[in-house]
Amino acid sequence: MRAPFVALLSGLITAVVVAVASLALLAAIGIHNFQATQQAEASTPAVNVRLESGAVEETVGVKVHSLRVATQTISGVSLGGGVVTGPPPPAGSALKDGDTLVSINENPVLIIQGATPTYRSLGRGMTGKDVEQLQDFLTRQEFELGDKKGFFGASTALALSKFYRARDLPLINENGEAVNFLSQTGLPLSRFVFAPSMPLEIAKDCGPAGQQVSDFTCELQSSATRTVISSNAEQDIQGKELLLTKTDGQQIVAKVGPPTSPELNTDNINEDGNTSVVQPTEERWFSVIDLPQGKNEFAESARVLVRSSPTDGLRIPATAVHEDPNGKTFLRSPLKAGEEEKDRSQHHVELLFCASNYCAVQGENLKAGMEFSVLE
Repeated sequence: MRAPFVALLSGLITAVVVAVASLALLAAIGIHNFQATQQAEASTPAVNVRLESGAVEETVGVKVHSLRVATQTISGVSLGGGVVTGPPPPAGSALKDGDTLVSINENPVLIIQGATPTYRSLGRGMTGKDVEQLQDFLTRQEFELGDKKGFFGASTALALSKFYRARDLPLINENGEAVNFLSQTGLPLSRFVFAPSMPLEIAKDCGPAGQQVSDFTCELQSSATRTVISSNAEQDIQGKELLLTKTDGQQIVAKVGPPTSPELNTDNINEDGNTSVVQPTEERWFSVIDLPQGKNEFAESARVLVRSSPTDGLRIPATAVHEDPNGKTFLRSPLKAGEEEKDRSQHHVELLFCASNYCAVQGENLKAGMEFSVLE
């Protein structure tokens, strides 16, 4: 009996020793992990940022649109009576200054650039802006004139007669009657239309040959476009710097011009040539000025520079700006080794404004490169 008892006792002692050793090992591991954690926490560096030299810029986003410069509807009512004998070009065709829009009773109707609308025939002795527009057209066609601007004299009649001959057109007066003398040459109301912008495009089909002039309608739109922007920002952006990006990535700086209205959007041209009207929105629309010459195609979004701090001023990440109970702003110096919280110095600053995660500040004894702690 003694041998089994001794064996049992020995087994129990061994088990106790193993258990104690295991507990000691676990305790040692726990202490080591705690110490490591404490060391890691103690060694975590404070987050500091540097005061920088440079500007803080506040911008707002805007949408960029490309709109037709002008649109115009030509009605047969202004062209007298008769039949359309020569159909106008198809939808999408381009028309330039002096081109024929349509032929009525085998007489061409010319498109002439001019902002003043067509409202009367033009002949000897007449004066006005429409006469000046005709003179400008003849000058562009390289015919010399000696008359005073806006006065239809003998020189204007002679230049017009030379234009008719260059086009193999009969010489007529303002009533459409044949003339006996070149000085009687005029331009009937039924033979021309002024258009404010050139070149033009046929917006949609104007109908076939054979239709009555009274049924004739033709919608024209300018080939030229202008750039405008729209914004729902509350800030006043007129006159502010506009930062545009061309489709090739080039950065362009322009300026926000006077308010304007949404018009025909060139991006919404249907397959039949019609252009849909931009629907009214809560957004405000502005023209764009100071754009570079040439063809400008821009990305759909841009930025307006609302305000900017001086380029030689100071800025710092917004997370480093603190505020005391009295509402005064300050920057807090980093906590150095061996220092307590109460030992930190505070630099009171004037906060100009914050934008894009930076704040523009100014204050005494501040200079670029100084370090400050972020909010904790």
